[in-house]
Amino acid sequence: MNKLLRGVLSIAALAGTLAGGAAHAAFYTSHFDPPGDVTFSGVGTFFVADSCLAAGTGFFDGGECDAQLLGASIDLMMNSTPGTGHVEFGSSTDIASVIIEGGELVGVNSGLIGPGFADPCTGGACGMPWWIQWQDSSFDPVFLYTGNCDGDCRPNQDFVGAAFDVTFTRVPEPGSLALLGAGLLAATGVRRRRAGR
Repeated sequence: MNKLLRGVLSIAALAGTLAGGAAHAAFYTSHFDPPGDVTFSGVGTFFVADSCLAAGTGFFDGGECDAQLLGASIDLMMNSTPGTGHVEFGSSTDIASVIIEGGELVGVNSGLIGPGFADPCTGGACGMPWWIQWQDSSFDPVFLYTGNCDGDCRPNQDFVGAAFDVTFTRVPEPGSLALLGAGLLAATGVRRRRAGR
């Protein structure tokens, strides 16, 4: 085994050790893809503090647990009034509660998060404010709302789209990925310097 490969493996092992020993949170993506008159697919990214995950299983207040939505991105299609659009939602601490099973996030209850505006968009999706909401129940739905902006932007009372196939998948912490990436770049730099001799 050459020195470069040994160096890369050592850096990767160090990154894994640091990520495992110094993790303070877990990050999850929540995927959904519903049917209906307004269809939308996308992903939400959540932060959940280790203290809640370490409890193993339970129903936790979102504030006490330090659970947050880091952002959400959806693509939507309106069928009755044809139109398409892409909507980005920013971060939010409006997480009422989370459900943990076996040390993993499996459900989220949130307030209505938004508004977001479709960009790019076509037809009926343009110029309209959108809100998104996660609710935990037997179907773990994600709801999509429209509204209006007569001065203040307000959502309508009834949702226009609902997703009932919602999954939560743990993803690596950004800091762990950055550490590993920096190590690989450093190893590549060492190799280039040696090759240039």
